[in-house]
Amino acid sequence: MSDTHPIDSSPLPRRARALLKIVHALAEDWIERAVRKGIESFDQYLFRNADSEQDSARRKLYLSALDGLDRSRKACWPRFREQLQRAVGELHQRAHGLPYGESAKLSGRRLSILSDAEMEASLVLAEFSSYAEMHHSRTLHQLGMRLGVLARSAAVSIEHNPFGPKTLCECLKAAAEAVNVPDEMRVVLLRHLGRQIFDGLGANLKALNESLIEQGVLP
Repeated sequence: MSDTHPIDSSPLPRRARALLKIVHALAEDWIERAVRKGIESFDQYLFRNADSEQDSARRKLYLSALDGLDRSRKACWPRFREQLQRAVGELHQRAHGLPYGESAKLSGRRLSILSDAEMEASLVLAEFSSYAEMHHSRTLHQLGMRLGVLARSAAVSIEHNPFGPKTLCECLKAAAEAVNVPDEMRVVLLRHLGRQIFDGLGANLKALNESLIEQGVLP
């Protein structure tokens, strides 16, 4: 596996790349802990329900999810990490209104019909994102201003902030898809992971701001 970080190929100035790496490392630290706690919480949920469920079909569903989780749980955090690294490496594009990520690949793509489980998963993620935006808008705006300084741009909007709720939900979706469980249980997994990540979001965003303040990026 390559040791090259996506930030290294960013067109940001050298010092900005170095500072962004510091902030990204802080974010990775708390998110990794949150993801691992979410996986453990989900594991316990499946075990409790498999043990107590009287309906044979439902019990089979929980046991199938437990088996799939055992075989694929190690893929969850690496997939989240990969998505987050890519998002942080796109700060220049995000800050300057340039295409990035999936938005750069949408031309000519056909729309697909979502299944019930996919629709429910989208609603869960939208709920996490909107709640976080509502309750942490000030801290997110402050972080966006500091990231804008690194990118030599205006403040990075909450929507395009690589540490913002929309991006974290995109990472969360990718991480959950890496876990081999039935679609119905994947929605439950999203809830367990999301609670761990978003319950501590405010304090951790504040820590990212404070790290940049210490490096002289705005008072």
